[in-house]
Amino acid sequence: MKKLFLLLFLVGCQTTDKTIETANPLILRCDDAEELSTYLETKYKEVPQYAGILNQYNTVMILYVSKNQTWTIVHTLGGKACIVSSGTNWNKVNWQEYKKI
Repeated sequence: MKKLFLLLFLVGCQTTDKTIETANPLILRCDDAEELSTYLETKYKEVPQYAGILNQYNTVMILYVSKNQTWTIVHTLGGKACIVSSGTNWNKVNWQEYKKI
């Protein structure tokens, strides 16, 4: 499964979509990692908040968040980056309060 995801990611990164936005959320939106980061900061005021290494291929998942509560998860590999998911209403969870619900 990891190899399939990596293959899909690499294929998506080779067919970059310079417009980045697309009506179909299933299409990978990919670009140069620096350009995508600049785009997210300029258009949505999102900045990197968290990052983690995904697997032995040294791919990195980065979570971008804005003060307006928008968020984007980006998968990076070898200088290329693809938007995996994005949304609104990002909130920090107080786990102790959440468990009481």
